[in-house]
Amino acid sequence: MELLNLTTARVANRAIGPNATPLNEISTDSDSPSLGEGGLLVWADSPLESILPHLEKAARVEIHFAAFGDGRGFSLARRIKRDAGFKGEIRASGNLIPDQAVFLARSGFDSILVEEKNVAAFLNMLSVYKGYYQRAADNTASIAEQRQSKVSANG
Repeated sequence: MELLNLTTARVANRAIGPNATPLNEISTDSDSPSLGEGGLLVWADSPLESILPHLEKAARVEIHFAAFGDGRGFSLARRIKRDAGFKGEIRASGNLIPDQAVFLARSGFDSILVEEKNVAAFLNMLSVYKGYYQRAADNTASIAEQRQSKVSANG
């Protein structure tokens, strides 16, 4: 497996890191230790409410997609960042296809675990689009905002 940084659209030059701790293996005890570097492993269908109590102890949340057709992980990443204010890394893993690379980045994922044979396809998809019509979790200015900025700068 390779770790792709979705912000830079490059293979990350750091180790994948330790395995994340599955949500169902974490104690509900408020005195439980931090999750460490491995972070928290949740599934795409995990309710946000079950994740919230553990976010302050996690440096990373890994959202695992059991099936590439299940879009709930995209919404979950967005909600973890926007609604819960999580500042750590959000990583995607599991059954994903290159066509989803841009959507992963735009919905709030920072990185993705990819099989080595698919790295080039994922990187290619990240370079396809140069602009977007809607704002998203990545805070990229929309095409309309970019145009307005140019008009304002030219007075």
